[in-house]
Amino acid sequence: MLNLNEILSIKTWLAFLGKITDVVFPTVLILLFFSWNGIKSAKGRPEFRFFLIFLLLIFASRFMIFFSGVPYQGRYLYPIVIALSIVAAVGFNGLIAFLQRMKRLQNFSSTRITAALIAVIIVVNASKGLYHIADKQWIRDVSAAIGQDSKKGTEKTILISGVDDIRLAYHSGAEFIKFTANPDNRLLPVDKYPKFQLLKMMTGGEAYLLWLPYYNIYSAEDFASEIRSIRAQRVFLFLDEKDRNLQDLFENEKVPFPFKQKAVFKEGKKKTFILYERE
Repeated sequence: MLNLNEILSIKTWLAFLGKITDVVFPTVLILLFFSWNGIKSAKGRPEFRFFLIFLLLIFASRFMIFFSGVPYQGRYLYPIVIALSIVAAVGFNGLIAFLQRMKRLQNFSSTRITAALIAVIIVVNASKGLYHIADKQWIRDVSAAIGQDSKKGTEKTILISGVDDIRLAYHSGAEFIKFTANPDNRLLPVDKYPKFQLLKMMTGGEAYLLWLPYYNIYSAEDFASEIRSIRAQRVFLFLDEKDRNLQDLFENEKVPFPFKQKAVFKEGKKKTFILYERE
């Protein structure tokens, strides 16, 4: 569960909007820009108000899922894509009118411009639809890099992950510990505030799962000492490349980092993850 600071963070909201732009076709975004006049003419009609309430409910439900902290997939946003496509259709005539006002296109008939625009939309949508990136293939690749199958592994392996996706534990067959740079105030000692926190999933009395503090990190030396003392044959650390908080702590305190880089994973062109192994 995200805390209040994360919910109010601009970075978190930009991440959510980024999820939407990943699944919404660019043609829909362009047509939405030109749909304003059509929306103004329809906003007084009861069916439009009903549709607006429906759209707001879809957005609200997707906000709740995203901010709950569970693994978030693009398919959760498909209802938003469908709803926005309906609104975007209103902008088709607005885009045609805009193109007709351009000097280079004034000699072309409305029929030709319309046919050309439809062809462009079909080509762009088909290109995006046919371009496929395996959804989080790196989750499975982590298992191969760790070298332990969840069914065949005999060594005790621990995976400390700054990437909040419990499926990493399933595919790697490792004991999963969550690393967070935003310690939960409800899970902290009264007189101390750690820089980072390691959380471990525990089973409650009524078969529910809860992340509870496993170790509070107050300094680089403190963390390095804890890593060395973990009784496991292999200990791994998995972080987003952009998340440099932990490495910066070790560099600032001039303490040797207790992990060595083992593998690099990519998700499309936007994200890079690094797997480290305890030295």
